[in-house]
Amino acid sequence: MAIALAGIVASALVLFAGTPSFFFCAREGDDERVIRNVDEKTNDRSSSTSLREFPIETGIHEEEEEDENRHSRRVYLDDLNWTLHGSVPTKEPWKSNREDGIHLSNVHLPSDVISELYLGGVLPDDPLYESTWLMYRSLWTERDWTYRVKIDWNDLKTRKHGVDKFLVVLDGIKMGATIHINGRKVGEARNQFRRFVFPIHQRIVMASNGLELEVRFPKCSRDLVQGRFMACSGGWDWAPYSQTRVGDLHPLDDHSGSTTSSFGIHKSVYLIPIVEKERYGIESVSFPMMEYIGRSNMDQEDTIGGIIDGNNVFLLGINVELLDLFAVTNDHEQVLVMDPNDDYYVLQAKVTNQEDESVVLASTSVSLSQQQQQQQQQQQQQDRLFVDLRMNVTNVNLWWPRGMSQQSTTALYHVHFHLHRCFFTKDNMKDDDCTPILSTKRTIGFRDVALITSNPTSSNHKRTSMYLKINGTPLPLARGANLIPPNVFEKQHATPLALQTLVQNAASANMNLLRVWGGGTYLPPIFYEQCDALGILLFHDLMYVDQQHHFPTAFDDNNEREIRYQVRKLSTHPSIVAWSGCNECLYYKTQLQTDRYIRFAMEVVANVDQSRVVWPGSPAGGWSAGVDLATNKPRTGHHDSKQESLVAIPPDGKEVHGPYLHGSGFATVNSYKDAYPGDVSFDVMLPPLFQMSETTSSSSTSARVVNTQKPNIFVSEFGCSTMSSFESMSPFLKPEHWSLHGGVPYPQTQNMTCDHSDFWQPNCSNNTFQNPMSERNYPCVNLIQRYFGHYPYQLHRKDDPTNNDGGKDANRVVYASRKLFQMQLYSCMIAQALQIKSRMELFRSSNKFGLLVWQLNEIWPTGGWGSLEYGPREAMEGQVVGGRWKPLHYWYKHLLFTDVMVSCGTKNNPIPEDQDGNGGGDDASWLCYVRDDRVSNHNNDNKIILMVEQIDVTSDVSQVVLHRQIPPMDHDKNRIHWFDLPNLQQTNQEGKEVDCHRTVLVAKVIEVTQQQHQQQDHVLAKNWALSGSIGQMLPHLRHSHVRITNTHFHASSSASPVDPTNDDEPRISFVPQQHKYYYEITIHADSMALFVTLTTRSEGVFDDNAFLMQANENRLIRFYPYVQAIMIAAADGQGNLRTTASVVETEQEKEEEEMIMMRQDYESVFLNSLRVEDVASYYVKEDGWLSDLKQEDTHQKGVTSKE
Repeated sequence: MAIALAGIVASALVLFAGTPSFFFCAREGDDERVIRNVDEKTNDRSSSTSLREFPIETGIHEEEEEDENRHSRRVYLDDLNWTLHGSVPTKEPWKSNREDGIHLSNVHLPSDVISELYLGGVLPDDPLYESTWLMYRSLWTERDWTYRVKIDWNDLKTRKHGVDKFLVVLDGIKMGATIHINGRKVGEARNQFRRFVFPIHQRIVMASNGLELEVRFPKCSRDLVQGRFMACSGGWDWAPYSQTRVGDLHPLDDHSGSTTSSFGIHKSVYLIPIVEKERYGIESVSFPMMEYIGRSNMDQEDTIGGIIDGNNVFLLGINVELLDLFAVTNDHEQVLVMDPNDDYYVLQAKVTNQEDESVVLASTSVSLSQQQQQQQQQQQQQDRLFVDLRMNVTNVNLWWPRGMSQQSTTALYHVHFHLHRCFFTKDNMKDDDCTPILSTKRTIGFRDVALITSNPTSSNHKRTSMYLKINGTPLPLARGANLIPPNVFEKQHATPLALQTLVQNAASANMNLLRVWGGGTYLPPIFYEQCDALGILLFHDLMYVDQQHHFPTAFDDNNEREIRYQVRKLSTHPSIVAWSGCNECLYYKTQLQTDRYIRFAMEVVANVDQSRVVWPGSPAGGWSAGVDLATNKPRTGHHDSKQESLVAIPPDGKEVHGPYLHGSGFATVNSYKDAYPGDVSFDVMLPPLFQMSETTSSSSTSARVVNTQKPNIFVSEFGCSTMSSFESMSPFLKPEHWSLHGGVPYPQTQNMTCDHSDFWQPNCSNNTFQNPMSERNYPCVNLIQRYFGHYPYQLHRKDDPTNNDGGKDANRVVYASRKLFQMQLYSCMIAQALQIKSRMELFRSSNKFGLLVWQLNEIWPTGGWGSLEYGPREAMEGQVVGGRWKPLHYWYKHLLFTDVMVSCGTKNNPIPEDQDGNGGGDDASWLCYVRDDRVSNHNNDNKIILMVEQIDVTSDVSQVVLHRQIPPMDHDKNRIHWFDLPNLQQTNQEGKEVDCHRTVLVAKVIEVTQQQHQQQDHVLAKNWALSGSIGQMLPHLRHSHVRITNTHFHASSSASPVDPTNDDEPRISFVPQQHKYYYEITIHADSMALFVTLTTRSEGVFDDNAFLMQANENRLIRFYPYVQAIMIAAADGQGNLRTTASVVETEQEKEEEEMIMMRQDYESVFLNSLRVEDVASYYVKEDGWLSDLKQEDTHQKGVTSKE
């Protein structure tokens, strides 16, 4: 076989054997997945391929360049064999594997104590299995813990002579720790979001013939971190509550401490040997200024109202933080003593093309002595030298968010930095006398960003709006979600592939903006790099919330260093367009709050980064001073300019959070009587009710005209709680708990109690039933009852094939089973999707230009608010890397987040006339709208048609009730058109009256184009509308008999995952892809089928899901495996699975054999776990719909059955 398999085998092992050493390509939808080669064994961070932060860069002295024994630049300790020791517990006498406590070996970084206890066999189960994290919590909370590693002097791979000292760098320590080197305490780490650097002299290492590093976590020191760790660690209403906390650290505040969970060394640790003549290291690089100057060629026309691609000039401000390797001390107090020859250190910067680095767009240089004099005058940090550079960069192509540019990829550039040591006099300066001794580079994109909060034509800047403008062009609709941490335990934090896939999943669903939520954590570099590459905007909170002490201490050095470190390191990413001070903080309430968030935290941000929007918090009212009110960027021109004080405005309704729909039904950690009364009998909004009014408020009032000149609103949070799939949840529960109520007879759940007196640590551990489902956030009873008419809490054994043995117990009632759990979880996820769909349709019918759903992802395999399931790593039982798509995520892609959207519903008042006299006076009860959020107007020469079809779900008869041409839209004036539906059929073809609850409307927006004298139709948008809740429709539904009739493995050299001839597929402006291998699944429905959903345990994604099918329809659905490397290597020239060889001799034959076996294993799992479900399969029998079991059946004791 011609293909080289060595790298492919390594990549394929990713999904079967843990941490990846190579990334492979996986493509889905209309998008190209970014391919990145990964070699975790190297210390080269320039390839942007690991979870590691950019390290402190140090160089090799020129005299050692030819010495093959020269010292190593960095020595990473992550993969060494660390030990983890837990002391004898202070309370419960847990069994230990040593008399002096717990001792674990072969520990590798990143790490956290709870995960290591599980991997070391001390914990009997995965911490998230059942209620393990609660039952065994004193195992880790009542001990002192110590990480220890020993490095022999000879193993440091460095010369014994010439090394003056070492720097020990710890990139991330969670919770309070003390750092000890060779038995000596050298410092403390009390902030998860900072890097800590400790020097150690070479003589101390030599005296001990090596270096022993200890990171100690005394129990008492966990009270001293002042909230500087991930706020959701100990629980949130979508994360597991730990029942552990640290004490009250701020007695002046009305709080009772911070909830906690695990702790440990959650990022890399490395050593930097420092030679005698080596002076500087690069600690960080930031880009505080990126100012659009103009065009090189002023004759070009602006075709979209903003900056156009090509020939642009930007003023780029750069700040390089040089670490003085001899001045750095543990307390950072030693004065910087400059070398007499410092005039001869020159820092050079140049900007090059990413693809061709020989093309230099701009360059500049500066002498360090000039910068040192300025810094001494400003009395800045004395162990660091901050070097400023500025240059005009010409011929720049713009970086654009997803969907705003005709380019298929984003424009990125490299900025190279070289520190030269020069040997010359002032009278004899030659370039040849300068030698580069230190270098690094960063990747950036050039864009201009503004947050518009007032009418640009108004001079008083009265706040009326909130929308983003990128490169001078309004972002038509910021659509996306809020991002939470991918995992609660640091060792199991998301792998590079999972983070890349997570961002890809957002892009594939047509999202263009994510908000990084302030109660979580800063993500690894590869997350931001993927956002840069795919054009995903980020609205980024600082990691502050008002609750549980996770707020900044005003004018505190620890907090200031954190903010400066994070903002500086992330300033290279064009995807980050705004810094927000916090999540839901009351920055305006008291002077103390204002000092914390505005006068301190946000002013530090504004001092460090003027290239982005700054925002008081989320939600917020904006600023009255301290920023350019036209852009909401800091007024200062550069970080050394005098900064104008920020003055914030309280929230004023232009940015809003909510509404939220919470699950309820029985006592859980987040559900109790009267907790959310409005969530019990909420409006299902089926069909959505459009209130035709020109009044714009935070409600969902529909508008006759939608444009940015009118007052508008940005909804940065709204959502509906839900659960995850059976595939995701069942591996973490015992079979007897396979139901939403944990297998307890449902009426008895009404007697369940949980202690909610502690809002941040609700306790259900004393529950009589020891029910693990009571710990899994919100129940879903109310959602299922409202949308499906009743809550299926039990089944007869005869109704569940997995429990039916055909014996005399066929009529026995069970309260937990595979089918019951699948039915409940399916219903819960469909209910969430329906709620968000109706809410989104109402929002997009009004003057709103920002819609961010709460939330995108899940932090553990259970319930939450996300549209993506838990998926932090490869080969994790029941999970899909990057998160399995829930039905809602497929609806984002196909229905809700398309550029052009169509929706149909009812109205309670006539459509008002627009400025041209259209509309008004018609009293038809049904209507539809088409909203066009494309950046530029569509071709006015093409016809745009709206077609609406009415379907009777009982008779399966369909009729076209509207076929109307849509007038051209001037996007500056209006982005929405409304259409009445006066022709809805009241009788079917047999003359019988149509029950209003039997109707489904299917709408399409079709663009008619002329190509080579032939007319072609392209579907721009599609949607459907139910005439009532599913419960109202159930009596009219027939059994659909949805089934999979064929599954075919397809191979093609250039197959598109979306059939261009399929008019039902919306045309999305995404990157064309060359996808090779996928499975094609044929599904058949005998009659109308609602929300047909496919699920499998295999890693991959379907091209569509949770869709409607009409009678006798055959639908082709594709499934794209994430293991393309396996598919390629194990296939012959036609894509068919190759057979195994009878005799395996060569290494290549062994690799080929291994790949074939992996492909066989993958295909076996896929085919055996593939299943299909729809509403009728659960709720409709052959002889009618499946009503709830009668009350008299509930007295039977439901003895649960195991699989």
